[in-house]
Parts: sequence; C-alpha cells; structure tokens
Amino acid sequence: AIAARGETATPVRERYSRYGKTLITVGSGGDRSAATRPLGLKIELVPLVDPTTLAAGSRLRVRLLLDGKPLPGALAGAIYAGATASPDSWPLTATTDARGEAEFLLGHRGPWLVRAVTMQRRENESGPDAADWETYWASLTFRLRR
Repeated sequence: AIAARGETATPVRERYSRYGKTLITVGSGGDRSAATRPLGLKIELVPLVDPTTLAAGSRLRVRLLLDGKPLPGALAGAIYAGATASPDSWPLTATTDARGEAEFLLGHRGPWLVRAVTMQRRENESGPDAADWETYWASLTFRLRR
C-alpha cells in the first residue's frame, strides 16, 4: 500500500494490531459449526469448512472479513510446521477474491498457520497515537491430524 502510493521514501507512522484464532478439537463428534462462524473480530479469517476435519491433500477455502464484511484484494498466506521459508516468504500465497475468499492446498499433516494482512490509510489524525497507516493482521491456526 505504501509503495503503491509512492511513499516508500517518506517517513510514515504505522499502527498495527493482530487478531488471532486457534481451532482446537477435543474428542470426536459433537457440533463443529462454531469453527465456520465469524466471531466478530475487527479482521478475521473464517474457514468455510472446519479445517480440523480435513486430511492432508485437501483444499481449504477461507473468507477474510474486515468489520464483518468480505475484504477483496488482500494478501493471504499459509505455512505448515516444518516448512522452510524466510520470514518474508510463505510456501502458499493467495489474494482474496471479490467475496473475500482465498483457497489453499493443505499438503501436509500437522500444525498450520493461515494469515492475512491489510493496510488502510489514516487521514487527519493528530496527537501522540496518530498514524498515517493502520495495519490489521488476521491469523488462523489449526492441526491436520490425517
């Protein structure tokens, strides 16, 4: 966002916040619908199916919500435990579509982290907490058991 506006050489103030969700399954059976319902976080990744029920090799679609509305055009990424990647590189990346959705092929068993980020320009803020940009991070963690 900053580069797109030609502001990479301009000093800016950024404020950021992170909103994380972790899905944990205990036992078997029961109502799993809570995994696919929004919690009402500022920014949130909502899986369209409960990922804890999936096996390696499955595809997972997630919807990114900002203030409860789908967010298109946001960068999303997924990584599994044991993946070799640099801090700025993710094995799987996608841009959310018009419905705020992205899809990932979950090729490995074990823990997964899906994340998305968006930056928004702040206008006319003043004071010690003022920012030029506000960045929101969403994350979703879960484990593929099969």
